[in-house]
Amino acid sequence: MSEVESLRLHSLLYDGITELDTLAHSLYTIRELWEKRGGCSILGFVLLDAPQLETRMGWQEFDRLLLTIAENLKACAGSHPGSVLCVNRVRGDEFHLFLSAEISPGPVRDEILALLARRGVDLSFLSCGAGTYGPREGVRWERLLYRAVEEVRDAAVAQGRKKEEALSAYMEAQAVRPDFTLLYQPIFRLRDRSVIGYECLFRLPMGAPFLGNEIFFAFAEKTPFIIPIEEHIWDQAHREMGPGAEILFFNVTPCTLLQSDRFFQNGGRTAVLEITERVKIPDWELFRGRVEALKAVGRRIALDDVGSGYSSLQAVLEIQPHYIKIDYSLIHNLENHPIKRGLIASLLDAAAHMGSQVIAECIETPGELAALEELGVALGQGNLLQPPLPRSELPM
Repeated sequence: MSEVESLRLHSLLYDGITELDTLAHSLYTIRELWEKRGGCSILGFVLLDAPQLETRMGWQEFDRLLLTIAENLKACAGSHPGSVLCVNRVRGDEFHLFLSAEISPGPVRDEILALLARRGVDLSFLSCGAGTYGPREGVRWERLLYRAVEEVRDAAVAQGRKKEEALSAYMEAQAVRPDFTLLYQPIFRLRDRSVIGYECLFRLPMGAPFLGNEIFFAFAEKTPFIIPIEEHIWDQAHREMGPGAEILFFNVTPCTLLQSDRFFQNGGRTAVLEITERVKIPDWELFRGRVEALKAVGRRIALDDVGSGYSSLQAVLEIQPHYIKIDYSLIHNLENHPIKRGLIASLLDAAAHMGSQVIAECIETPGELAALEELGVALGQGNLLQPPLPRSELPM
């Protein structure tokens, strides 16, 4: 076998993101455990609706989530000698942990889920199935193993769907009786640090069944409640901010923008609707028509998270936004990345031709800020400049 063929085979059997072998590549080791212990206890961890979750989070954050889950599973597997940990396939979203048949999988499952929760992993999208399986007369062990893996996966999905029912009830309650907090992060003109506007940021209450806003909205987009929830956020933001000269930047999902007329209403302050670039737009013609209708009544449009998701150039050209917001992935450690600086320079050039303004998001360090100013980025926001604050604490 040539070196090229060897590398190609390795790429099919080993997942470079999680640094785990695939199930197919782990069969020999699993068989040793199976035959030595007379079967296996199996834990299956499944990320429900992984494609939608990746779309919402962006592939970089999604890969980090997979790696975090894998690292914690490895830590737990290390405390059980002889166990085997693998992924279902390369770039897969299912993890399998094989243990000795003498080990009850329930306590191990609870240990792993508690560890993941402590590490900040949102468990609303992660589900787990478990079972103990042994040999059967006249049936090949490989078939028994694959059937067992399938049963564990089905159990995880079934448990996940029950969890989704409870989360949907929470979403419905939010749509009827909203319970959330809004914070506002200023957007600065970098040359003189004057404030041109505020981005409205949603925060869940303590005790909510979601750890993060991205997971919350990823789930909400699967339900009809996303529209009333985002309408409540819009209404509350305008009540809290009131009339004023500063611009109010407001995040809205494409599905809500297409179906709700609330954003045509004037809230007494110039509003910018931020459309995330992480979400794929299935019908550009329909979406572009909606955006043009909103522009016609004075709404400004921002394309958010540029550089993180689907078809950045197409989104910029189709929407022709008033503002282009550069994603954190391009800002982070910018001063040490010539390629990132080149990409931002290209965005600045394209924005100048369209009459758009560029905003740098998530500026965290003096080095990043200096690099942005050197490139000529005029607007920016981030914790280095000012963290998000409640309306009562804004210096207005």
